[in-house]
Amino acid sequence: MKLKNLLISVGVLVIIGVLLFVIKTNGQSIVYEKTFGSLYAEFRPNAIAVDKEGNSYITGRCETNLAYFKKVGDDYKYADTTIPEGTHLYLYKINNEGKLTKRIFLWAIEGIDLCITKDGNIALTGFVTRYRKENYEGDRTQGVYSAMLNKNLEMIWQKIDSSQYNSVPEKMIETKDGNLLIVAHSMIKKVPLNYGLTDDDTHDRFLLINKNGKTIKDTTLEMVEIDHSKTDEFLHLKPLYNANAPKIAPANLIYDVIETETSFVFAGTAMSNEMGIAMGQKFFIMETDKQFKLIKTKSYEFKRDTQQENDENWGYSIAKDGDNYIMAGIAHYSGNRNMIAYLDKNFDTLYTKHFNGDIFSFPKVISLSNGKYCTCSYTDSDQIAFNLFKDKKLISKMSSGKYKIIDFHASMAVKDRYAYITAVCKDSGVASTYLAKVKF
Repeated sequence: MKLKNLLISVGVLVIIGVLLFVIKTNGQSIVYEKTFGSLYAEFRPNAIAVDKEGNSYITGRCETNLAYFKKVGDDYKYADTTIPEGTHLYLYKINNEGKLTKRIFLWAIEGIDLCITKDGNIALTGFVTRYRKENYEGDRTQGVYSAMLNKNLEMIWQKIDSSQYNSVPEKMIETKDGNLLIVAHSMIKKVPLNYGLTDDDTHDRFLLINKNGKTIKDTTLEMVEIDHSKTDEFLHLKPLYNANAPKIAPANLIYDVIETETSFVFAGTAMSNEMGIAMGQKFFIMETDKQFKLIKTKSYEFKRDTQQENDENWGYSIAKDGDNYIMAGIAHYSGNRNMIAYLDKNFDTLYTKHFNGDIFSFPKVISLSNGKYCTCSYTDSDQIAFNLFKDKKLISKMSSGKYKIIDFHASMAVKDRYAYITAVCKDSGVASTYLAKVKF
């Protein structure tokens, strides 16, 4: 009997060892994988931030479904009165052990990005939709929503900046002087067409808001000229809209920004223009001073990973590594769909690196210490991939496996030696918020 019990104990230890081996990969380990949602609404996350205590804050879009309306006799009632009907911005607070401690809803349609301020507050941005009554069908406006909350998710202030037609925010950071910088894409109405429609141009919009919620700067940069003899240089208009500027339809789309001691550095995608039509995409980087006056800019055509032909590349995320920059994005036609471009302080390419990802998945990159950096992105096998790099070398990688990821968007925050990754997963048949805590 003792021998049998011993053999069983050894077998259990072997099984546990095998499980640990499966979960741990090259020094990485998944601390936990969690989902948060409801049977009555979709909770689709867009961004995550982590405070110094290890609490995670996730924002995104909550939208009630048909199950939300429960028939009681001849009437319908809400199946869950803690969730507001319709579409709203939601904000989760999740503690260091992965337990949801608070959930609130705000009157914006969707939360896009958020950050933890130096004061320990939570600043976030999203968008709202408004309609002008005199032209309901043809003149819809999406305003940039912003808010500041304390760590208990109690409102300090909230506001809308809606002066630009159809503005959708992409990124928010706190600047070194304590202001909030929001980067948005704005459609500027130009040429009236039939049926109340217009021919619109999309441009990058920059909002500076102080910590008390006052907008202190609101400007756009418009592309007015592309010199096709120099495919890596894009020229920009002075801030403010110029209706008489040459009509160049494609523009650069900025998705990320970091701040240096003297400037802002923006990253995204540049659209090539052929006969007024967007024909190709390139990595794009731009540096401005603190008043958004252009210092330098550059775009890049990279080769496919296995061929000599040029690829189409969508730039998305940027991080700073000493004096150098790391850009992450999509390599459209390469076998490995994601890529890194490592640039020096003059924006010259030092090296590129392709890695596994989906054709539509924008990878997030974060710089770590000692020349290391990490990425997370959605893969074509319905997983989230976490990769750890040292210079050119991919030193370890890990994929989620417990839940099926159903959306191309993933976001990541890093604190100490932990990465916190959120994405959209399917749980009980409903789109829900996925959160993984990874030790590396």
